[in-house]
Amino acid sequence: SRTPRTNADSTVPVDVVTADEIARSGRTETGRVLHTLAASYISTPQTIADGSDHIDPASLRGLGPDQVLILVNGKRRHRSALIHLNGTFGRGTVGTDLNAIPVGSIKRIEILRDGAASQYGSDAIAGVINIVTKDVTDLLDVNAETGITASRDGAQLKTSANYGFKLGTKGFLNLTGEFLRRTPTNRTGQYTGSIYFDDAALDAQALAERGLTRDDFQMKIGEASATSGAGAYNMEMPVSEVAKFYSFGDISHRRSRAAGFFRFPKQETQTVAEFYPDGFLPTIQPTIDDQAITIGVRRKGKWTVVGIFDASGSAYDSEIWADSRELAQEFDRGDSFSVAIVRATDSAAAASLARAIDADPRLKLMAKTESNYYAEQTRASVPIKAFGTFLAFVMAIGACFAGMNTM
Repeated sequence: SRTPRTNADSTVPVDVVTADEIARSGRTETGRVLHTLAASYISTPQTIADGSDHIDPASLRGLGPDQVLILVNGKRRHRSALIHLNGTFGRGTVGTDLNAIPVGSIKRIEILRDGAASQYGSDAIAGVINIVTKDVTDLLDVNAETGITASRDGAQLKTSANYGFKLGTKGFLNLTGEFLRRTPTNRTGQYTGSIYFDDAALDAQALAERGLTRDDFQMKIGEASATSGAGAYNMEMPVSEVAKFYSFGDISHRRSRAAGFFRFPKQETQTVAEFYPDGFLPTIQPTIDDQAITIGVRRKGKWTVVGIFDASGSAYDSEIWADSRELAQEFDRGDSFSVAIVRATDSAAAASLARAIDADPRLKLMAKTESNYYAEQTRASVPIKAFGTFLAFVMAIGACFAGMNTM
């Protein structure tokens, strides 16, 4: 029997799309794969929409492209440099170009179909999509796909290769290369409007004199053509018994071509008759480069916590006490600390220690009692508190006047 895609045991709906399902989808780009396999995700090509012809505006649960958070291996993915305009879906928003991520590098895709703004921020109102990249080693995966539409256009050819190397005994380096070539689609019909003159008889005469037909003035309404190459890597290497160095990233280069509205010769403000006596069809041919790299260290370990104070009180009350050596290793602080607390056995020993610290020129430290230290920290915030109180008072007075003016 098939394994259900949605995890029914989780408190929120989570869909998991596997690499096998991606391979069977028949789609060649990551956004189109999700559009096919995830009912809550929509990513459709636009036409005659300038830049949006080349970067699809996507939606999760019907919300805007900027309201779904995209993660790669649990880390935030950057957004594209395009603002969707011209009446397309998601007008005025900036989304993430999922098609820049090679399909061949994906191990699985996790889709959280519920709002997660409380955890991630306002860009996760619609949900979260986490793309997990491949980490296998010693396995060569080569794929080639081709196809064409029933209208005999939009032919596509995609090839990809993936291979993983072992780094030491527990590390790995997984590499992916991908190439895509897509020809445009065109669903336009014969143009029936005026071309040279608003008068139909004069218009037909002008066409006949030039040996042209209305088919010569067709627009191109359909999906843009594209040629792209992309590469991706994912690596991990242990640096100690409890820490691992990791890095992943991708790079893509895409050239695309789409058409705009036909500029007819009668439109004097849209064309120059001396250069284009029969009008022209403008094309948009962007070059889209996308790069991403993530580097970090993942550490698994435990802190020896020896005391926890109530966080509802002051800064002193909310401290957590732990072993300084463990904290130094965790935060890579070495032997440098901004504050060190020393417990003396009695008040005489504390006074003697303070005098010794003050008298030693090698120590650039100030010895204070704990109560004095926190008292000074509190006094330092008094000007900020006073300014905040004054600002609140001024705003309250302003609000009263504003309310009186509206009555």
